Amino acid sequence: MRAINRKALSIIFALFITSLWSATPKPSDSLSKWLQKFYTVGNIELSENGKWATFKKWHAQNNDTIMVVDVQAKNSTLGFLIKQPFIEFTPNNHLLSTGNNKAVWWDLINNHKWEIEKVSKAFTLGSGDRFCTISREEKAVIYDKKGSVVKSFDGVKGWVKQKDGIGYIIHKVEETWNIEQLTSTQSKTVFSSKYEIKNIEVLVKTNKFLAITILDKMANKIILQILNIPSGKIVYSKENDFKKFSSVKVKALDNLSTVVIDFQGTIPLENSPWLDIWYGNDRDMESRQYGKQIHDYSVWNANTGAEVQIDNQKFSEVIPFNNSNEVMVFNALEENDYILHRPLLNIYLYNVSDRSYKLIFRRVSKIVTDGLGKYIIAFDFDKRNWLLYDCQNNILKEIKKQDLQNPVFSADGTSILLESSLGLMNYEIKNENLRNVMKEKEYKTTVVNPEVVDLNNHFDIKIRKINLKTPLLLKLWDEKNNTTSYRLYKDKDEDINVIPFTKERIKELKFDKKLENFLFIKENYNIPPQVETYNTITKKNKIGYKVKLNDKSTSLLKQEVLTYKNTLGKELKAVLYYPINYDSTKKYPMIVHIYQIQSHTSNRYQMPKIDDPLGFNIRLLQQKGYFVLLPDIIHDNRGTGWSALDGVHSALDFLEKFKGIDKKRIGLTGHSHGGYETNFIATHSNRFAAYISGAGHSDIVRAYFSYSYKFNIPFYWQFENQQYEMFKPFAEDKMLYLNNNPIMHVEKVNAPILLWTGQKDETVHWGHTIEFYIGLKRNKKKVIALLYKEKEHDVGIGTVESFDLNKRSMEWWDYFLKDKKDIDWINQEMNKDAF
Repeated sequence: MRAINRKALSIIFALFITSLWSATPKPSDSLSKWLQKFYTVGNIELSENGKWATFKKWHAQNNDTIMVVDVQAKNSTLGFLIKQPFIEFTPNNHLLSTGNNKAVWWDLINNHKWEIEKVSKAFTLGSGDRFCTISREEKAVIYDKKGSVVKSFDGVKGWVKQKDGIGYIIHKVEETWNIEQLTSTQSKTVFSSKYEIKNIEVLVKTNKFLAITILDKMANKIILQILNIPSGKIVYSKENDFKKFSSVKVKALDNLSTVVIDFQGTIPLENSPWLDIWYGNDRDMESRQYGKQIHDYSVWNANTGAEVQIDNQKFSEVIPFNNSNEVMVFNALEENDYILHRPLLNIYLYNVSDRSYKLIFRRVSKIVTDGLGKYIIAFDFDKRNWLLYDCQNNILKEIKKQDLQNPVFSADGTSILLESSLGLMNYEIKNENLRNVMKEKEYKTTVVNPEVVDLNNHFDIKIRKINLKTPLLLKLWDEKNNTTSYRLYKDKDEDINVIPFTKERIKELKFDKKLENFLFIKENYNIPPQVETYNTITKKNKIGYKVKLNDKSTSLLKQEVLTYKNTLGKELKAVLYYPINYDSTKKYPMIVHIYQIQSHTSNRYQMPKIDDPLGFNIRLLQQKGYFVLLPDIIHDNRGTGWSALDGVHSALDFLEKFKGIDKKRIGLTGHSHGGYETNFIATHSNRFAAYISGAGHSDIVRAYFSYSYKFNIPFYWQFENQQYEMFKPFAEDKMLYLNNNPIMHVEKVNAPILLWTGQKDETVHWGHTIEFYIGLKRNKKKVIALLYKEKEHDVGIGTVESFDLNKRSMEWWDYFLKDKKDIDWINQEMNKDAF
């Protein structure tokens, strides 16, 4: 009886999908209703005291519902918010949310909420005793915690809020510009000007200094003034030419001896209406798009008032790092040869006392400092290891071991934690001793709770530190078995398994300030997501919210993780998803999806969707009676295409004895890099009945020598040191590139191929799809190209184009792998007399 019901369920679903997915791009009401049975959860937010949380529910056709829960209560759900994506918890157990031109103020203890209309932005004050809303009509209103109006301001032009709960607003009263300070008890005017106040920012955490940018448009001046907030006095003032400099940034850390003042401007390139000149020695090609970036740098000592001008011609970036006498400086163009996405840097230390500078690192990246101004560590690109510079003693040390990542300094500056694939390493700075501090050394280990401050996000320069006298939270990943554990190390003798090793996917782990309450999502391919909690005091785990589906097919999902070797003896993995209601006496078609390493996704919950931005949905394919295979691809010295071909063929060889797969009805698909791999495999394989290739390169030589208008730089970095992993320039090994180039063998494609791209795609220029189409057409191959006129690298979610691509992709597979030949748009290509 059970088998009959499963079979019936499968047949009914197939008829259901076929009948409902009409010729129009958008789904029918009935299909939409069926898809609404499925949803997932994410975007967890946890209050600092660990008691309250919010998370979003994603349905197939909408994602605007946010659940509000009491983490510590039995009946945890308090209610929900609609279209309120911006969430802020307060220490006194309130929640403030904004979105959809509305704010919600929620007393969580009493579960009472107020809705305030016509609000574009809002923020809390103090511990939540007051909050401020700002409307599009430039009106700010201050409320107390009971939702009563305390005060209002008109003419509001801007605002900023500190972490300590103090806010500032810019508002104009007649011809006067004012800055109002807002606290949990009062508001007061701290600054006034007859000129426009363009921007305000509070320097560091002390709430002592306020940087104010002022525009005198009549005199074409941009003025920076720094206000000492407690005294009300201006302690710094500098003006510049507004025609040259449009903004000013102030970079300050806890050490106020080295405050960096940065007036910024852009000089547009001189454009001729009939000529554009490109120079071979140009190291600033981005300026062709954005103009030449100029700076006027100075370093100000807030303690003494002294100021030092920096040579803006020699150095393009000046970065404070909590050193009382030195700042980091570099010229971003000095090593910019475009073989990397971001240039390597030569780092200098600039001494503000004697205005001298010295080179400390050459050709480095991933720069991390200790937050004390004592040590800087950077990755040496040429030696492939880490270098440590002692700023006080002018000593450079080399950490020779490779496979080390993401350094984290101890808060006292005596040691550095370095993550690795085999445990966690600790480097003792004084004696240069490097040792593995983990008892279990076979796991890839990540430090979860470092304190991170971005000093320069564009060039990946950060403070990363952790107080080792407080608990250390680590993530351990067993790559071989794809299991994960989170552990809290309180001291040498005590560690707590917050999450023991599990095959379930753990995502969005959140924790409170004391590292006592943890909140996370757990899911698997056959287990819908559930929100769980763990308390380190009670040592108890609790399910806070469980996704409940009105669909029995979830329990029928089946999957295997396969392990095999390629022809070079390299061990690979693949994830094989079975059709719903799999019957071992039958044969089923299979879709192979490729994109480098995919086996780590085996524990992801797959929600059915018909608006996937890539036109590929595992769950829907399973439900439609397909196997789905996700093989890993590891690049080697044969080149990207050949290693992909070998990896895919090795997976198919491994499945050769598997009787449930119809070997004559296998399709291959991929997008972007996977689209390139699909194109290459299609020119060298005879094992597939059909292909779908999305937005992939067809001519990697053309791509190598192209200029990317997406990144505004030459594109050869992508091949030499990034995704293609050629690790050689074309000039050094031309045959490597030519042998891995799909267009060179386009005449060998022997199965129908569906190509798709967006005609505004600059990530992989859409001309590559056209080129492959032309090559196939010239050689009289069966091909259809879908060109989405307004789309870029994918077709988006919930768009007309996404519904169309998903519909056509499924029809393509059904036509060639299930012999469903009543599809007009495909017949127009396949039938000889269609035109």
